[in-house]
Amino acid sequence: MRRPWWTLKVLSGFGLIGHYVAASFYPVPGAWLPGLPYAASLGLILFGGGLSLSHYVVLKRRNAVVEHPERLLSRPGLYRFIRHPMYSGDCCLYAGLALYPLSWISLLLWLAGSVAIVRQAQIEDAQMAARFGAEHAAWRRRTGLLLPRFRR
Repeated sequence: MRRPWWTLKVLSGFGLIGHYVAASFYPVPGAWLPGLPYAASLGLILFGGGLSLSHYVVLKRRNAVVEHPERLLSRPGLYRFIRHPMYSGDCCLYAGLALYPLSWISLLLWLAGSVAIVRQAQIEDAQMAARFGAEHAAWRRRTGLLLPRFRR
């Protein structure tokens, strides 16, 4: 297994999708907040999915692969505030899937997926820092990993 954190993220995501679909048709035993508005869950899913997809498009449009960080560091989209907006979107998406309905199963899947997402972001950050040095260090000082860093 070459990319264990990515694998855990994907497996957690599939588990959350399965839980979400099953909960749409059958009651989930032991669910907390079973009356949580479906709209709140759907809103997080759409927001997170849109955030991930839109920044995937930014990366592909600018060919901002690891070989060309200057294109990414020119700060398109949320990259001027967050180094990994696609992973931020994934966290929101997973939270939305976990909330409908919130149960031990969905909470554990969300937690596993979120830990994997954070770890994968840290690994990618370290790879970019090793490869691009000062340019990445300056970007890192200005931005947060998954959430915006507000200046003091």
